[in-house]
Amino acid sequence: MTQKQYEGKYAGAITLDLCHGCSALWFDGLESLGLSPGSVLELLVEMNDHRAASRNPLGDNLACPRCHQRLVRTANMQRSTRFSYWRCPGEHGHFITFFEFLREKNFVRPLSPIEIEDLKRNVRTVTCSSCGAPVDLDTGAACPFCRAPLSMLDAKQLDTVVAALKREEAEREDAKRRGLDGTLAVRLMEDRVSVSREFRKIRKFATLSPVPGFRSWLMLHRDLMSPTLAALSLDSPAALTAVTDTVRDEIMQLCGFYLLRAKRGHAPLDPVARFHLANGARLQRLNWGGDVSSAGIASSLGITANYVYRMADVEENHEAYAKDFKVMASFTLERLAREVEKP
Repeated sequence: MTQKQYEGKYAGAITLDLCHGCSALWFDGLESLGLSPGSVLELLVEMNDHRAASRNPLGDNLACPRCHQRLVRTANMQRSTRFSYWRCPGEHGHFITFFEFLREKNFVRPLSPIEIEDLKRNVRTVTCSSCGAPVDLDTGAACPFCRAPLSMLDAKQLDTVVAALKREEAEREDAKRRGLDGTLAVRLMEDRVSVSREFRKIRKFATLSPVPGFRSWLMLHRDLMSPTLAALSLDSPAALTAVTDTVRDEIMQLCGFYLLRAKRGHAPLDPVARFHLANGARLQRLNWGGDVSSAGIASSLGITANYVYRMADVEENHEAYAKDFKVMASFTLERLAREVEKP
């Protein structure tokens, strides 16, 4: 390991341990969060300049350099990108490959199911950028050794992230020139550490998401509606409130059918559903009147959806979707979809 100092986001320098031979980094504690935007860019250049032609393979039993406990493989997520690392059970820090660090900092995005299918048609095997193992595209869309999903370094994404980091660095330098209070900086760092520790305790969380394509899809499939529903003009909160229980149930069934059965190729037609399902979520329930704004009624007749992320299932759900476009949904949603009678 090579040690090198980088500027911290709040105060002082951060000394990082870099392994150029295996293209990986060791972060003590929460050093990764403490790096200034300029330091992230500097680290990106440093690791790229020392990129080895052949990388030393990572061992099966990685140990914490501080307490020598066996590191635990851990999955996490930022925005829409999943990344993984090996953490110390005693919370001394974590070990992460350079490619996974790029995922964490949003330089790399996952391949879409369509891009994966296109890659399969042209390439049989690729090399995992995270651990170096071969990935047979005919058997899966993730590395069989480290489980990293197929991703790409998107030039446009790279330009966007670099520009954002440069902007944040300029704002930080401006704040320093104006004299940021030292006590406030320490408090900000302490608050971030506290939030990070609390986040690690989360095992399950749910979203409240729109169903943006439902109404337009429904208008193109009037043959699925009952005559009563087809005759209604549901364009206001008052109109939705006035519908009978029978009509409300029919609309909810059609929405369930739309989310589970309407397709764009092999993937769900709804863009929000594609996003959450590809990230390993489960479609849990629908909410009548979840968004009665004019935009909500115009796009989804006011219906919203809950997608549940259960950390223990995210990896399996993601791989099932990436490989077969399998939609993970609750029994209630499956039952709603089955109630729709196709002509």
